[in-house]
Amino acid sequence: MFNFFRKFWIHGKAKPTLKLSVIVPTFNSEVYLDRCLKSILNQTYSNFELIVIDDHSNDLTLSILESYKLSDNRVNVIKKKQNMGSGHSRNLGISLAKGDVVTFIDSDDYLKDLNFFEDCLKIFSDCNTDCLITPYLRQKNGAITKDLILCKKTISSDLAVNLYLARKFRTHASCGKFFARSLLEHPRYIEIGYSQDVIFMAECLSRARKVYVTNRAGYVYFNDNFSATRPKTI
Repeated sequence: MFNFFRKFWIHGKAKPTLKLSVIVPTFNSEVYLDRCLKSILNQTYSNFELIVIDDHSNDLTLSILESYKLSDNRVNVIKKKQNMGSGHSRNLGISLAKGDVVTFIDSDDYLKDLNFFEDCLKIFSDCNTDCLITPYLRQKNGAITKDLILCKKTISSDLAVNLYLARKFRTHASCGKFFARSLLEHPRYIEIGYSQDVIFMAECLSRARKVYVTNRAGYVYFNDNFSATRPKTI
């Protein structure tokens, strides 16, 4: 009887054999940082490392990060000696990542559901994909809406690049997506302003064996503020 329920549990949830690397670049993020980190650290899927790169903040960001590092050994805080941009921070996070799968989260965004990692990694594993794309939940003026994109479909890398560049995934950002770490051995972010994700994402998708697009949403893109990565003027 025990083996029956054990088998059901293993097949019903994400197997915790895939290690996830969560990369969060921060810069003067003291207002939203707690919400972001709690939504990550309280996930039901616990086999992950959290790499937070502080881009030489001058507020309480670093102090908040240090307190989380002391209370949870999954948290790795990297302190940069000068401000070099979020793309540089993500590149640094990639170089340090030890997980099988990598995902990016901006410090003013957060995860709505505590089982988001668990559900996404199960899809990632079951579909044997190199890249999993999820739709955004967008929070603006206190209301949350869900992006409408292609759902539950495996697509080729060529089609994924075309759909991405045509903005059929509704965003050019790399957050809210899950990548096989082997896919990130070469692509890197280039600091060219607001669209630094485009070259990185297009290159990742072109290198993928296959891409899976799901309708499982959980990543909240917080659009009620203007962060370092979302300037008021583009």
